[in-house]
Amino acid sequence: MSYLGDNLGAQIIALLQSNFVEGCCAASAISLVLFDHASTISAEIQFIWGRKLTAVTLLFYANRWITFAWAIMSAATQLIEPTSILVCTAIPFTQEALALLLLFLWAAFSSVRVYALSNGSWLLVFLVFLLAVVPFGMNIYGDYWDNTFQFVEMPFAAILCAESSTMSLSLDIKLATATRVCLITSDVIVLLTTWAKSFLMWRDARRLGIPAPLATMLLRDGTAYFA
Repeated sequence: MSYLGDNLGAQIIALLQSNFVEGCCAASAISLVLFDHASTISAEIQFIWGRKLTAVTLLFYANRWITFAWAIMSAATQLIEPTSILVCTAIPFTQEALALLLLFLWAAFSSVRVYALSNGSWLLVFLVFLLAVVPFGMNIYGDYWDNTFQFVEMPFAAILCAESSTMSLSLDIKLATATRVCLITSDVIVLLTTWAKSFLMWRDARRLGIPAPLATMLLRDGTAYFA
């Protein structure tokens, strides 16, 4: 009995330590998002509000405010103690839905970027979008179809939502690897397209005798985004 008690105590301590680290990481991410919104809201009002709605401005609004909503839901996940299986399931599922929307928006943003830099090459647009949207599809499967939550009361600790999956570790690794490869390939295509456009503009500027430092070209065309 002493062994079982010691083992249970060690498990509770490990769980609390894990939750503490997770909470600290979540608090850091939430703080960064809220600070970014607070420090840039004046610039948003000046440069974005009142502009005609286009695909670009819609992407901006969606990305900015869905990120804000994700931060609020992340805070709720950390602060609200689950009192039922409904609460245990609803908050994480809502947070994951917002994260999925962000993945889709980032795929759309990469596609719009390639469209602008490639002079409207729909082949590159579709290729980048299909590769970048793979994490969206994979996470739908992992977060909803193969994920369950249980309402668990830990002795002398807390009431927790236990998340479980029926996916094997080997399959999880394979899917994660495939997802990362697709996403990296998408970013490489965007990066190469950016470099090609920057080189053409730098060459034309040099031919016309216009000063065009390479660093300026890369920063303006957004290569620093991939650093």
